Amino acid sequence: MKKIGTVFVVLIISLSTFLIACSKTSIVNELNHDPDLIIYTTLSRSIYNPIIKEFQERNELWIEIHEGSEDDFLDQLHTSDQKLSYDLIFGISQDTLDASTDLFTSHSPFISSPLVIMYNTNVVTYREEPLGFENLTEDHWKNRIGFVDPEHSLIYEKVLNFAINNSTSPDSFENLFIENIGNLYAKTAEDINNGVVMGYYSVGITSEEAAKSLIDAGAEVTYIHPREGECVVIKATAILEDCSNYDAAIKFLDFTCSQDVKQLLKNYLNCNPSDATSIGGESS
Repeated sequence: MKKIGTVFVVLIISLSTFLIACSKTSIVNELNHDPDLIIYTTLSRSIYNPIIKEFQERNELWIEIHEGSEDDFLDQLHTSDQKLSYDLIFGISQDTLDASTDLFTSHSPFISSPLVIMYNTNVVTYREEPLGFENLTEDHWKNRIGFVDPEHSLIYEKVLNFAINNSTSPDSFENLFIENIGNLYAKTAEDINNGVVMGYYSVGITSEEAAKSLIDAGAEVTYIHPREGECVVIKATAILEDCSNYDAAIKFLDFTCSQDVKQLLKNYLNCNPSDATSIGGESS
C-alpha cells in the first residue's frame, strides 16, 4: 500500500507540475487578478479575436477585452467622471482619431475598409438591387435605409458628403436621401448591421469588413460597392493618454503593424491592412 501511495503522490505532483507549466498565464492571472492589458474594440470578433489571441500567446499576457461601438466609447470618454480602465481602443476610425488626438498618446492605422451598401437578400429583389447612393433617393427606399445621423457621427458625415459630392444632382441629393431615411436613424453601425440582417432595414451603409463577417457567419445579406466610387474608412489602434499598462499597449500597437498581422489580414481575414505609419509607437 505504501508503494502504491508513493507512486500516486509522485504522479499527482508530476501532473500538477505539467499543468502549471502548460497554463502559466492563466495560473498567474488567477493569483493577481489584474489584467496585463485592457482593450476596447469596435471590430467584429472574427477579426480581433485571432489577432489578440496570437499576441496573448506570444507574450504570455492576460488581456481583458471590452466590445462596443465607437460612439459608446466616446460617450464614456467624454462623460465619465473617472479615468477609463481601457489602455487602448482597437478599431477607432481615423476621422475620429484626428478630431481627438489630445486623448491619445500613440496610434497607428490598422485596416483600410471601404464603405459599402449592404442589403438583405430576402427583402431586396435582384431587380431592386441598388447600384449606388443615387439609387437610394428613389421613392421605394423610403424608411428602408440604415444610416447613422451624420450630425452625431464623423464617419457617416463623411459618407454623406462623399455621396453628395459625387452625385449627378448635388443640390437635390441630400434632401431626397435624408427624406428617405426619415426618422429611422440607427444609433450605431452595429445597429445597421443587425437591422439589415433582421430585415428592419432593407439596405444599410456599413464597412466591407463588417459585411464580409456577416456573410461568413451565414447571414442572408450581400453588398455592392457604390458606383460613385469608394469612400474609405481607416480603422486604427490608439493608446489612451495616461493608460495603466503602457508598455503592453505599445507592444500590442507594434504587433498590429507587423508583417505577420498584415499577412493574416490579407490571407485569412479578407481585410486590407493600412500601409500608413504609426505615430508615437515603433511599428514593425
